[in-house]
Amino acid sequence: MDIKTQDMSFEEIQRTIWKLRIEGDLDRAVELCTEASENNRENYFFPKITGDLYAQKEAFDLASDYYISFLTKIRKNHKLFNDFAKRYHWLRRIWPQEKISEFAYRLSDEFQKGNISTYIWDWCRELIKDDLDQEITISEAGKEFCNLIITNSSFKKFVNHVKRMEKDNYVELRYLLDEKILKRNRDISYFRIDAYCLSIYERLGENQNALKIASEILSVKMEAVIVRSIFRICRKIKDYAIAEKIMAKYPEILKKSEFNIQYELVYYSEAQNQIEDVYNTLRRMEKSKPILKQKKGTFRQTLPN
Repeated sequence: MDIKTQDMSFEEIQRTIWKLRIEGDLDRAVELCTEASENNRENYFFPKITGDLYAQKEAFDLASDYYISFLTKIRKNHKLFNDFAKRYHWLRRIWPQEKISEFAYRLSDEFQKGNISTYIWDWCRELIKDDLDQEITISEAGKEFCNLIITNSSFKKFVNHVKRMEKDNYVELRYLLDEKILKRNRDISYFRIDAYCLSIYERLGENQNALKIASEILSVKMEAVIVRSIFRICRKIKDYAIAEKIMAKYPEILKKSEFNIQYELVYYSEAQNQIEDVYNTLRRMEKSKPILKQKKGTFRQTLPN
């Protein structure tokens, strides 16, 4: 049976999916739901039902992926949030605590990335708070993490170890980052470790945590890559408040000749509508990078974002 959802009304798609589900043809129902989701990207109904279909197939990891997608598509509807909450409680009964904690952290990550509305997150945070606050038993991998974070000489081992933990011990890694890295004092003896953790937080979309670590690292070592990270994150979140505090505290940043810092300063000056500063910075960049010998007015088109 070849069914094309683009030729069907929403009600017809609903009836067809329900019929396939009753008949036990879950694979075809999933296929139809997935196609309907592609054609109706803002519609919350299809991800929710796709999650239910995968749950019926006992593919709970895939079901949770679609439940997250469902949550990102609702804004201020408490009834729809309750639909998600019922499914969350259901997964909590099925999954071990470690698994539901991982799911809770994934929801937190989605909020940090801006994919879950603040309105919905207020309810969601209350729903998942006990799973985020669960006591974590430190594994052997976690103990090795703690051993590696005390000196820059362990940097390569630490990076490889964290990559393994991201794959195998995600919940524990998140806990250790928050407890052992985010809260500690900065020191020159392990600033490279902290700088790498900064990049993890940035990748997870937890920009405020990344900016906190970056700002603190500068108090022990003026590193160009950290300065660049601060400006890059501020550019991404469209808020240069932290960068401006850093410049006020360390005005020598403006005189740094490193290409990547100058690159970010162009974006900063442009955001502040300081056109003369844009051109002055571009002139300095031209001297250090001959490849930039081109019309300044085409900067935004010729340099990668």
